[in-house]
Amino acid sequence: MSQITLNFGLVGLGGITETFAKDILADPKERGVSDVKHNLVAVGSSSAKKADEFLQRVGAPSSAKGYGSYEGVYTDSNVQIVYIGTPHSHHYHNAKDALSNGKHVIVEKPAVISAPQMRALVDLAHSKRLFLMEAKWTRFFPMLQEISQKLHSGVIGDIKLVQADFGQTFVGLSPEHRIFNINLGGGSIMDLMPYPLIWVFSVLYYHPDNKLVKPEVRGASCIKNKYGVDENTHALLKFPGINADAVCTTNINIGSVSTLTVRGEKGELIIHDLPLSRPQSYEIRLRDVNHPSPDNQARKVEKFNFPIPNHGMHWEADECARLIHRGELQSSVVPWSDSLLSAEILDDIRKKAGINFPESIQTV
Repeated sequence: MSQITLNFGLVGLGGITETFAKDILADPKERGVSDVKHNLVAVGSSSAKKADEFLQRVGAPSSAKGYGSYEGVYTDSNVQIVYIGTPHSHHYHNAKDALSNGKHVIVEKPAVISAPQMRALVDLAHSKRLFLMEAKWTRFFPMLQEISQKLHSGVIGDIKLVQADFGQTFVGLSPEHRIFNINLGGGSIMDLMPYPLIWVFSVLYYHPDNKLVKPEVRGASCIKNKYGVDENTHALLKFPGINADAVCTTNINIGSVSTLTVRGEKGELIIHDLPLSRPQSYEIRLRDVNHPSPDNQARKVEKFNFPIPNHGMHWEADECARLIHRGELQSSVVPWSDSLLSAEILDDIRKKAGINFPESIQTV
């Protein structure tokens, strides 16, 4: 079978885009892939100088073009798909512009600021017969897929509670940095909450017994910083279809000490690795349910390791290449329905936590 080649254009040349670029430029053999190859053909920034400097940093081929605008990428005939890594507030309009110019799109999470924006992008992609995917790169990790399979097969019994935490300390940054800027969709909910939701959805929402019954946001609270964005947020989700709860916590000021605990009737599955976006090991702790101990200590502990080549963003890019080659418009791993539900949940969490973004960045 001939190798599938996908030509990428990138807009928004910040840290996560640089990581993505290096991953798609890495030799596919390093991750055991032989059917897909990615080309970086164009990048767009606020100036051609910044674009060229980016290309040099990531080791792009000399044929790659650096544009002093995003429009240059959208209209480049060699670009098949546009990766969007701009601030959250710009995702919707950037994705809309790329789709309107006939390009497939992979847009960083959260894909949009509001659920109506996600519905508008889905409608546009569908009408133009173009591929669209939210870049939930963690969802493509072999480790996450193995964990989901084990939990759904009942390895720890009926699941009762999932606790997912993602915290990072953002220190030494300018007050104008996007993470502190409410006009750019700043705060921990939009920047970090997508990761706990990725795990909670994988464990509970996609559990066969849940039958895709939507979760309910029972409550959310936050601590705002002096810039008006949430720096510490807690959200409680109820999954009535499986009778389980999820507690999702995020912060941008104190970091994390653990990341994921899934508690079932027979034991727990725990991820200690930091960060939750890129863990490389987990453990299963099983109790003797026939001879319970007063301290509820595990009687059997198994540990599993999953080293990640490079950073791990290449797997989602590989998915894009294969699906576009087959003429698919969406991924079964991160379908449009998943992104729509995620946007609705984030909207509800923000509402209950008292975070109000400007209308100008939420509207279609």
